[in-house]
Amino acid sequence: MISVDNALSCCADRRLGGPFTLGRQLLRTLLDSDGPWRHPKENLVLSFVDPNPSIPDEAAPLALRTPSVNRIQHFPQRHLWYLCHAVAEVVEHHLPEETLIEVCHLAEADETDRLLVQALVERARFRLRPPPVRVVRGNHVEPGTEAPLDEAALLDAVRLGYYETAELCGRVLVDEADWPEDYDADFHALLHAHTVTLIAVGRPIESVWYSRIAARRWGGPALRASAHHGQAMFHSHFGGPADLDLDRAARSWGKAMTAAASIAEPELRARRTAFYENSLALAHRKNGDLATALSRIDAGLAVLDRGGQEALQHWMVLRGNRAAVLTLLGRADEALADLDHAVACDPANAQPLVDRATAFRAVGRTEEALRDLTHAIDHCVCGPEAYVNRASLLLAAGELDAALEDLRLARLLDDSCDATLVQFAEVLIDAELFAEAADLLHEWTGHDPSATVWALRARLAVAGGAAGHALATVDAGLVRHPASDVLRTERAAVLHLLRRPAEALAELDHVCAGGEGDPVVEANRVLLLVECGRQHEALARARRLLRREVSDEIRSYVRDVLAGVGHPVPTAEAADLGPVL
Repeated sequence: MISVDNALSCCADRRLGGPFTLGRQLLRTLLDSDGPWRHPKENLVLSFVDPNPSIPDEAAPLALRTPSVNRIQHFPQRHLWYLCHAVAEVVEHHLPEETLIEVCHLAEADETDRLLVQALVERARFRLRPPPVRVVRGNHVEPGTEAPLDEAALLDAVRLGYYETAELCGRVLVDEADWPEDYDADFHALLHAHTVTLIAVGRPIESVWYSRIAARRWGGPALRASAHHGQAMFHSHFGGPADLDLDRAARSWGKAMTAAASIAEPELRARRTAFYENSLALAHRKNGDLATALSRIDAGLAVLDRGGQEALQHWMVLRGNRAAVLTLLGRADEALADLDHAVACDPANAQPLVDRATAFRAVGRTEEALRDLTHAIDHCVCGPEAYVNRASLLLAAGELDAALEDLRLARLLDDSCDATLVQFAEVLIDAELFAEAADLLHEWTGHDPSATVWALRARLAVAGGAAGHALATVDAGLVRHPASDVLRTERAAVLHLLRRPAEALAELDHVCAGGEGDPVVEANRVLLLVECGRQHEALARARRLLRREVSDEIRSYVRDVLAGVGHPVPTAEAADLGPVL
């Protein structure tokens, strides 16, 4: 029930059409009516919400186009929130000005439509506009039956990342079902979809149980390999803090590879072996052993030569992970070939574009990095990472207003990310937008602030001329984070402002633990030694610092400090240090 006038009247009751009952009605009405030009994300969101044969294959991410039996990547639960923002973008683009969306039966809606309404309201609030949605009481006959919770509904919900529906289907089709005595491929497909759902909704131990039960009940090397892989993922990714153990995960993946070697079908054996090599590589990467991680991925790619056409997603995943390791090894130029392949295989997926932008930036190709991030934001279902990374590039280019807009959008997509909050607050303080920075940091009151958040609160107090309050803030943070070098360094800065250089120097000495620290910390130690009257020590420390590879800014700062007390860098040492003071 929907009409177009000054209002769109829609029913969101999931019993009418399952997931995106509301979203589908909105898109069909708005895209079929005369309106403005097409939005670049139209085909993308339609591939999730209302697929039809007219949508080209490349408009959908590879994960949607890969058959479930060959799929090794599934959308995480948070992807649905980002998808709802993409749907909201298209709706906003086509919704006539001053038109209100009236929605009934929202309480009976699937999470897809509940999140879509939330996204529409929050985006309007972000733009300081009235909300485009009004919830009303329905005046029509309610549907008597729900959309079916059958095999097709479960498989489709998992493919699309609609895990509320998937969980409902799995409860009926797996949890409460009688399992067949003998192996049944169709039932195994349902079981696999259910285990994916359990991981996505935060029930990983149940997923491990089901994989073990299947392996014991039906046997076979493929099922045994899956059970070992599930155990490994529990210890490496999805378990609680007490369950995470990379050594146990690596042993389980070794068992999975041993089992996979006995799989009779050659192409399936190749795909499974490559997948477990990639998984072991991630464990080595987490342990900091990048060389072994790279060799594991290369071994997996060599096996994939025998994986057949069904291995396309495997190729993309392994080459994307190899690119990430190469970038960490400082070989971003080599990573670009893998990332070009990933982007070509999956042009509607934001992640390969974000990863390629990181590699472009690492080799100094910032314009191409900015192009990739902008394309991801404008054409893909995008999380906060793309906005945060683009903000960093825009800041480096001096485009403060555009960078701030991207950071605000990143917070709109995920206001729980500590790293984004920290970066945003730092930019606001540096830009002297103290009121917005204070509001942002105040949002963290209900959370347990990290050491960096405590340090930013102190920095904000200093900006407001309250150095005494800043010191109290740092001290309160050190009670919660006594081993934090970030807070010790911030405390030194505040003590320096309070004209207590000896105490400030003691804090930096504590940070460096008697050795040499970060060049910025060392430069400040030189300054504090001078202010404490220990000029000869200051000169010795400056000499050691300037022999290191440091930025021109630090080099100039140290020379200015020494020049202020009549201690130029000696001529004999200046040959490697630039002009003599």
